[in-house]
Amino acid sequence: MVDFSLSEEQVRHVAWVREFMDSHVRPVVAELDKISDPDERFPWGIIEKAHGEGLMRFGLPEAYGGTPVDEVTLCLLMEEFGAADIGVGGIIAQYWNCVALIDRMGNDFHRDTFIRPYLDNPRAIYALAMTEPTAGTDAQLPYDAPDGGPMLEAVPDGDEIVLNGVKTYSSYSNVADVIIVFARTDKSVGLTQGMTAFIVTKDTPGFSVARTFDLMGHRLAPIAELHFDDCRIPKENQLTPWNGGFAEMSRFTVGRYWVGARCLGVARAAFDLALEYAKTRVQGGKPIIEHQMVARQLGEMAMTIEAARNTIWKAAWAAEHPEQADPIVLRMARVLGSEAAMKVALDAVRIHGGPGTFTDVGVEKLFRDAATGLHPAPLDVQLMIMGQVLAGNRQGPVAPLNVAS
Repeated sequence: MVDFSLSEEQVRHVAWVREFMDSHVRPVVAELDKISDPDERFPWGIIEKAHGEGLMRFGLPEAYGGTPVDEVTLCLLMEEFGAADIGVGGIIAQYWNCVALIDRMGNDFHRDTFIRPYLDNPRAIYALAMTEPTAGTDAQLPYDAPDGGPMLEAVPDGDEIVLNGVKTYSSYSNVADVIIVFARTDKSVGLTQGMTAFIVTKDTPGFSVARTFDLMGHRLAPIAELHFDDCRIPKENQLTPWNGGFAEMSRFTVGRYWVGARCLGVARAAFDLALEYAKTRVQGGKPIIEHQMVARQLGEMAMTIEAARNTIWKAAWAAEHPEQADPIVLRMARVLGSEAAMKVALDAVRIHGGPGTFTDVGVEKLFRDAATGLHPAPLDVQLMIMGQVLAGNRQGPVAPLNVAS
């Protein structure tokens, strides 16, 4: 049996998050988006309120004062995040994800050192650092050769690990307190056998933020380039088994269907603006929604959103029932959510006509956010992996991390 009705608890959680977004996010994101310096644009006020009202802890295990919920509920909240501001949503989602990763992959030292001291910090931010200037999709396709994949080097030296290299396109790492870094620990083999994850804090000598990139969309969620120059960390900061980082990474990268859910929120927000405009804008003696072309366009936008939402909900269910589900749907949800955002946002600009390009109308920002939502993990890569799975040349992805577990 299939049941698409939401529980009372899910309705309550969605209402709470929507109220937070209405009160603290929507009134300020347009002005924050216009700030030219990406380092000054970070929404500290919103994050402090999210910490204060318990939103940052919401999806965490009870051991950290969290409220464990199922994956479908998390996707519902991701959609609300995206509808308000996809960048803010990404910051909160990554906080949940990184805390859960440390909790699952680490030990009591990691939990006591890199989770618990930060729970009451209203400015606590977590980041992941995997991509490098010459290594991106290598880790997903993968190109499993000694000369491929991340090359940031980690070498044991007594009671320390010495890191040398560069990471780039690392979300929120310019302001993060704790960064999970994937480094090469054996360059004689491919990345699947020679990569390990470590934890680096922002005050570690030898670690620096080289630059923060300025984005066309997701402007409240910065990405940065990180340099590690003889960066020394305690051996205890090793998070995964030595050379076992890829096995752990492959368990959570497919969780990017969360990105699809946030992109769905962008699509929904663009559709709502277009629908309202079409009902009030009069041309030819009647509201433009009564013109066949516009009505058809709106119908197609609504259909696109619904199709993506159904796939995303199915992916969330599949994440919790991997033995019963086709895991390829997890990647489908990531692609469909992002493509829905791009299509619907572009159609919203078209329906608005000239005003759709005005910065004070709103759809222009959603279009930029939708375009940026095509990353991380380019959609073509996701489609290529689906093709490999269908051809029998690759196993389907394992279930993504459930932060409530």
